[in-house]
Amino acid sequence: MPYVTYANSLDKLTYLNSNNNNGNCFEHVETEDHQGQGETQRLLQKRKILVVEDNLINQKVAKCLLEGKGYQVEIAPTGQTALELYQTNNYSIILMDLGLPDMPGTEVTRQIRMIEQAKSSDHIPIVALTANSIEAKPACLASGMDDFSVKPFEIDRLDQLIQIWIGNSK
Repeated sequence: MPYVTYANSLDKLTYLNSNNNNGNCFEHVETEDHQGQGETQRLLQKRKILVVEDNLINQKVAKCLLEGKGYQVEIAPTGQTALELYQTNNYSIILMDLGLPDMPGTEVTRQIRMIEQAKSSDHIPIVALTANSIEAKPACLASGMDDFSVKPFEIDRLDQLIQIWIGNSK
């Protein structure tokens, strides 16, 4: 069960969230606004990431590192799950593996782009996050992905890439 602690220090609120099942992953958010958790939830909603990844170890590493940077993270282990989550949630960005068990990440991206067009939805940034070499980048971009990053990733570099696409909402 997750728990939240917070401290009010001068003009900043600091929230630390932990989930008992996730070991030492913590989320840290500072805000100048004193409207409490409602404002914190609004800020976190702007920083919600869908990670589409089938490898359990990669899921845990990505979730822990991204949560450590203050992002809210949801995991989709398959392309079909990613499509379902995309249609029922609001994400700031999607990090997409290419080698999923049910369909390639490029196909998931094409389907998301078709849904966006059909619903006249806002464009969601999709970044390939893959162990494939840089030669896969043209196919990723052609499928509708916005950017490309290789695994293993360096969290500060990935954070910079995410900020380019979602803006600096820290």
